[in-house]
Amino acid sequence: MTDSGPPPSWIAHRFVPTLTEVVQPNQASAPSAAPAMTQEFLEEIIDDAIRRAEATLTQTLLEVLTMILHDQTLALSERLRREIRTSVRESVTSSLNEMLPDLRVRRKGTDAPDTTLKGGFGPQ
Repeated sequence: MTDSGPPPSWIAHRFVPTLTEVVQPNQASAPSAAPAMTQEFLEEIIDDAIRRAEATLTQTLLEVLTMILHDQTLALSERLRREIRTSVRESVTSSLNEMLPDLRVRRKGTDAPDTTLKGGFGPQ
């Protein structure tokens, strides 16, 4: 077995690109069958671009609004939960403060100690 190494530089590579067409510098770069740029054709292009932009903007707006509304709903929900929790805690504490003295008086008689809940009921 012999290592043949790279091919000699005088042998052309099999996939070397070759120029098959001569391009003259004065030839127009656009094909000759290109449509003439009329005002009507230009308006069609503009209308099409506006339609595409509106579709993209509408979709983007919906996505952004959905994210914003979702975030705001979560924040509002958490705020309402805290307010409801505070309100319920205050209502229960107030009701127990009103009811406890009456319950203790009924059970033990008239010389019951003061058992009102000062500072609230339960953890805050």
